[in-house]
Amino acid sequence: MSISTSAPSMRTTTPAMAVWNNREKIAASRSRLQALYEAVDWANDLDLYQWTQWFAIALEFQPDLIVELGRGMGNSTCVFTEAANQLGDCRVVSLCLSPDWDATVKHRVAQVVPDSWFQKLETRTEEILTTDVQALIGDSQRVLVLWDAHGFDMAEFVLGGLLPTLEHRHSFVVMHDISDGRYSRINPSYQGKRLWRGTREGFNREGHSRLYLNYLDTAVEQTIAIVDFISRNGLTLESADHSLQTELSSERISELQNSLEAKFFRLDGHWFYFSLNEKTKGEEIYFPNFQSEIVIQERQARSHVDNDHAQVEQLQGEVNHLKTLLAQAQADTGMANLLKKAWRKYKAFRSR
Repeated sequence: MSISTSAPSMRTTTPAMAVWNNREKIAASRSRLQALYEAVDWANDLDLYQWTQWFAIALEFQPDLIVELGRGMGNSTCVFTEAANQLGDCRVVSLCLSPDWDATVKHRVAQVVPDSWFQKLETRTEEILTTDVQALIGDSQRVLVLWDAHGFDMAEFVLGGLLPTLEHRHSFVVMHDISDGRYSRINPSYQGKRLWRGTREGFNREGHSRLYLNYLDTAVEQTIAIVDFISRNGLTLESADHSLQTELSSERISELQNSLEAKFFRLDGHWFYFSLNEKTKGEEIYFPNFQSEIVIQERQARSHVDNDHAQVEQLQGEVNHLKTLLAQAQADTGMANLLKKAWRKYKAFRSR
């Protein structure tokens, strides 16, 4: 296995420049992207204009490997596999615990693409935390990572397990489910809701506010770990929104709006990105320690605690229900006694 020993130089990849430089390819690919988008039929996770942005990023960065952490219904799976087919020398490895792609989506996608399209894609339905990252990356030198699996455990895997293997390669990391409060026009108030308490208490559960870190607006835990990692290493964490809003001239925006339908081009993105290649040769990068066995053991322990809490909550609910029934029964008994007394008084009155 051949791995370069110094960080390779790279042309800076940004969402704005990716969309602009690949505008003709995007325009030519609209019908295919639309067909795939409709086949997946899950716009809740990724809208069509975001498909366009990620498609452009892949074409611009020109990876030889795309690692998808979190597949869900397969929006990003289709975006990156289509890009890999157009790039030629690129493959996609998709890791996720969800069986939805194989169970419900893949057969719909197969109706709009040739069989050869799937040769660029390897989907694995397995525990991501136990992945052999050295075998996963192999000889690949340009690696695009989609980080769309949530939680601190996954953050420890990415930051302490996966990224160290990319330190001396070209890398570009895309993160979903984070909005830029400078452009998203989201109300930053608590709106009467409680503090954000992490995804273990429910992904964006009703009654809990979202998390704000400066202008990062999110509901996923790994954002905290990302900010910590970026801050320790002096890297730049930037949003697609900021890139699109500040790097494109009004003339270029107008041209993109005219050449692409509105559903394929917008100036917001709701995702962030960074690269290890911002560091120069010889600069140390600090990675957290990651041991999959320990992380999994801790997760199992938390699961047991969560189950115990759930059982306690269920029992408490049953107790409260019994208290309500008892109060009703007591109320009914009291009413019956009052009616009996009233009836006796009535009979006594009539017998006078």
